[in-house]
Amino acid sequence: ARDMHDAAQAALGVPERGADGADRREARLHAEPAAGGILDLRDWHPESGGEVALDGTWLVAWGRLEGASTRAALADPAAGGWVAAPLVGLWNGRPRPEGGTMGAVGAATFRLRLLLPADSPPLTLKVPQIKSAMRVWLDGRPVAQAGSPALAPDGEVPMTVTRFVTIPERTPVAELAIEISNHFHFEGGAVAAPTLAAGDGQVRSWNLGLLMNAGAVFSLTLLAAYVAAFSGRGAAVGHRVLAALLIAVAVRFSCTSELLATVLPDVPAALLYRLEYLPIYLFMPIYVLALDDLFPGCMHRRVGQLMRLVGFGGVLLVLVTEPMLFTRLRDVASLMLGLSILYFVWRIGVAIRDRRIGAGLLGCGGAVFMATVAHDAMMYAHFYQSVDLVPLGAIAFTFTHALVLGRRVLRALDDVRDLSAALARLNEGLERQVQERTAALRAQSAVVEAVLREAKERAEAEAGLKSRFLAHLSHEVRTPMNAILGMVRLLLRDDPDPRQAERLQLVDSAGRRLVRLLDDVLEASRLEAGGVAIETAPTDAPAVVRDVCTLVRPLAEEKGLNLDVDAGAAFWCRIDSLRLQQILFNLVGNAVKFTERGGVVVTLRREEDGAGGGRLVLAVADSGPGIPDAARYSVFAPFTRIGRDGGRDGAGLGLSIVHGLVEALGGTVGIGDRAGGGTVFTVVLPAETCDPPAEGGRRAAAAEPLPPPPPLDILVVEDAPENRAVLLEFLAPAGHRTVTAASGEEALAVLAERPFDLILMDIRLSGIDGVETTRRIRAGRGEAALIPVIAVTANVSAEDKAVYRDAGIDEVLHKPLDPDRLADALARHAPASPASAART
Repeated sequence: ARDMHDAAQAALGVPERGADGADRREARLHAEPAAGGILDLRDWHPESGGEVALDGTWLVAWGRLEGASTRAALADPAAGGWVAAPLVGLWNGRPRPEGGTMGAVGAATFRLRLLLPADSPPLTLKVPQIKSAMRVWLDGRPVAQAGSPALAPDGEVPMTVTRFVTIPERTPVAELAIEISNHFHFEGGAVAAPTLAAGDGQVRSWNLGLLMNAGAVFSLTLLAAYVAAFSGRGAAVGHRVLAALLIAVAVRFSCTSELLATVLPDVPAALLYRLEYLPIYLFMPIYVLALDDLFPGCMHRRVGQLMRLVGFGGVLLVLVTEPMLFTRLRDVASLMLGLSILYFVWRIGVAIRDRRIGAGLLGCGGAVFMATVAHDAMMYAHFYQSVDLVPLGAIAFTFTHALVLGRRVLRALDDVRDLSAALARLNEGLERQVQERTAALRAQSAVVEAVLREAKERAEAEAGLKSRFLAHLSHEVRTPMNAILGMVRLLLRDDPDPRQAERLQLVDSAGRRLVRLLDDVLEASRLEAGGVAIETAPTDAPAVVRDVCTLVRPLAEEKGLNLDVDAGAAFWCRIDSLRLQQILFNLVGNAVKFTERGGVVVTLRREEDGAGGGRLVLAVADSGPGIPDAARYSVFAPFTRIGRDGGRDGAGLGLSIVHGLVEALGGTVGIGDRAGGGTVFTVVLPAETCDPPAEGGRRAAAAEPLPPPPPLDILVVEDAPENRAVLLEFLAPAGHRTVTAASGEEALAVLAERPFDLILMDIRLSGIDGVETTRRIRAGRGEAALIPVIAVTANVSAEDKAVYRDAGIDEVLHKPLDPDRLADALARHAPASPASAART
């Protein structure tokens, strides 16, 4: 090997070794490259540090990937197709040893025999970026690769990234081969020579450089985020374009520094090259916007349009063409970038001449950036080897812009401070005027407040008086009506002659109309005052509709009308069933009242929203005379009556109560025309779908009547003689034994003497009332405290019922009293073992 090496040196004109051969070899080691595919490093001292560049002439097999065959020694390299050629240098246009020139596309295997010191330590071989794929062989074995070299484009996987190979210690001869192929980039070959050094110093140095590159990319990204934060606070467009420029530089630097390819090795090389070239073209349109925002009017409009056109055209070229094409235009792109920067520097100089604020600072940054761009452009044109300085120039360039923008922000803050001071002075003047005006108005406001307070107290007093008046009216009307209607029921029960029965029926009907009118007035008053309590519970809505129609159907049949119901199958929803009944009674009752022929149709349907909610749509259609369009705006007002004869039937409260109840339930009510004549009232109520309760819910109210109880001992507490007489008459046919008391005190005295099965308690009594009497009964001891108490009263509002429940009253019957309801209540509360039976 030494002889072959010396022969190659002699062919190249290098003097042979003499007596001082060791000194000449040492000089050759540092001054001369390899020759004839052999590099003699036997006199090298690796432990002294430093790197050896493996440049010079290697043995090359053009158009072949022969790394696997390099372990065998070559007696005659030319016979095996191996020729001497330099490794360092691009293929483009270089003469081939056998004649002709090399092109960028092709494949080759470079071979070098390393003669190493016998006692050499472990050595590290650094193989820099080679375009566009390579594989490293050591002693006939593959030891590293970047991508996959191939003879055809389809088999090549391009990747330009540095690789390291370890040569074991005490290796006297190492057969090194590098397979290279390029079907991807417009340049092929190796730009830099591999280097050899002892230990892992090259690896550490490369990792440190990679870490510094990562820090530079991170700094650029952080600065971009900082600048973008101003744009998020409504700043000018300059912040946004400056942030975009920083991101573009960071992306390019992460590609040119091998950072992205090292961190994400699976990213295709084509994507990396696109990301590397895009910022070159994006710089021009981005900075046109930035400079125009910083110094409005300093840019020539047509030049700016040309730069945007060229920039976006280059972006489109990079995105849609292959790297073999757009990399060929690298030098042209660098030239355009340099010219654009020269133009920008010129326009910044004009801004400096015009004394634009911040122009001088931008000029310094632009000069630094221009110098780094020119440096990198010559480096990529292979004038010399160096490092990529554009990111550092971009940091300096954008930092000057950040300073200019920061100064603008500070000036804006100063303007805001001055404006705030002016506003403060203005505010002080306004405050003085307000104080003077307030002092003038304070005396007037005291009078106004007194008037308003008096009006409020008077209104509250009138509202309280109205409530008390209505409550008193209810009691005073219901009490005698209870006696009147009760006696009418008793007279009808005694089989009067037909003429007397007809008269009694008229009295009963008139009395019940009076009671209904009173109920309507009270309900309208509660709705007006907002005192209607809504209590939702699981309700079988179709069953409620059918029950109401069942009660109204006799009235319809009496007039010869059809009452049809279409409520659908049973379903349960949460709604106030009592208010739903009131709405139905009023609408269906009105429809029957104002319809002379034909019929009434009641429909109910449920509409769901898919989330468990929904609504009920109730429609009541009649074939009556209809409602004029002009009257539909006032038909829901209290005491409004619409009829063919002027509306003398009814008090005009039914529809007003319907409207108030529907609004209290959160729904809507509307009026429409029925096809063929008539009116349709449509009520839409919100109703959440639910499961039926275990006890059967609302259907319990429609259960079969209970069997009558056996004769009971009943204490009747009633202060009105006529009402006592009615109660006694209602109880007598069933054989109940009664004892009467006219006051609460008398009732307590009777209970102290004997037990009873049940107590019928009036509420308004002379002395202590029925509520207090019940409380004292429940507070006592013995069996008397457990006797069921049924209230028979004319005060049956929701608030009153709540007070009754708290006092211990078991059920409430309202006056006028219905004997059938009284019988049902007695059956529900009758004890299993009556007191009379216990005594016997």
